[in-house]
Amino acid sequence: MSAHDSAWWALISPFEKRWRCQLQTSLPFHFSFQNPVWRALKCGTTLAFPLINPSTKQHRAQLLVPDAEDTLNSIWLAEADILYCSPQGLQNMLETSVKPESPKEWRKAVEKLNQAHTGAAPVSEEKAECYERHGLLVFQVFATTEAGLLFFARKDVTGHTTWLKPLPPRKEHMLFRKQPNSDVHELWLKDSFPGLLNQSVNFEPYPGNPAIKAWNTSDTFRLLPAFGPHDDLVSFAGRQDDWIRCTHGTAARALEIEEQLTKDLRDDLGFEAVRGVTVIGNGKAGLGAVIELDKEEASPMTKEEEAALLKSTTYINDKLLHYPSVLHPSNCIVTDASRPIRMTQKGSIQRALNEQTFGPELERRLSA
Repeated sequence: MSAHDSAWWALISPFEKRWRCQLQTSLPFHFSFQNPVWRALKCGTTLAFPLINPSTKQHRAQLLVPDAEDTLNSIWLAEADILYCSPQGLQNMLETSVKPESPKEWRKAVEKLNQAHTGAAPVSEEKAECYERHGLLVFQVFATTEAGLLFFARKDVTGHTTWLKPLPPRKEHMLFRKQPNSDVHELWLKDSFPGLLNQSVNFEPYPGNPAIKAWNTSDTFRLLPAFGPHDDLVSFAGRQDDWIRCTHGTAARALEIEEQLTKDLRDDLGFEAVRGVTVIGNGKAGLGAVIELDKEEASPMTKEEEAALLKSTTYINDKLLHYPSVLHPSNCIVTDASRPIRMTQKGSIQRALNEQTFGPELERRLSA
């Protein structure tokens, strides 16, 4: 199976509905409560793309081609956030976008990539291994971060497995601290790093220069040999702890969380007991949910309702978000018919209106 055929198969296969949906819809189906500074790297959100041969011009979805100029134009025109191209193609795209004479739409296209949350539907390790068995060159994008583009590729393709090229505007705010007796460097972000919220990370005096306040991300890198303009490439070397940190974002989509929470609560409390569920938290420092129960007026939750909520949020954190206590029961707002979840006549959730209605209460709970 060729890489081109594999890309097309992923688009039309009924077993890849999530991936196909992402190809068609792009950013509107992403959810994040803040632009992430660092993406989860191994929590089930790795993305596997077939490596399209440079001779390939495009495929039917008209999404991407290896040529940097055409790639940028494709992203700009489609407002897409997914890539089918070679590592060199991505490298060329990044280099092209930072030139002063670059067209405005190209820079805008790369900016969209930097703001993307998952880039495409999650692909499991099993799926990546399946591609390997078919002889495909698998190119995994682990993270599109505020700091730069982090890639993962087969070593026989790139010469090393993971690398990060810091974006020029971010580079001056990034510190790589060498660990004693090791070639590994810790990544620290200065408190001036764009997008960091003081209340969400722990700034401390930077070792060696206490005047600098910085945050240790616990991500480690090895500096790659300098060659030409690429003297700032670093290779990801793992984390210092056992967990993968998501600082301000999650790769799970709001619809997934809502569907799971609704299903779990209706299974435990009865179908009629739960009128609706919506996820809120866009732009906040935390994630919350609004649950409308079949009640005419406000009343405290029963022990049965509390147990069902705890059970569901625990499952969601473990299986969907892969990050402990991202969706905490205390951040779930229970409402009733007197203050219902806003929906359209067709039953679609009106997210902006629900954020306006319930967002202030979530903020109070997060700051408590």
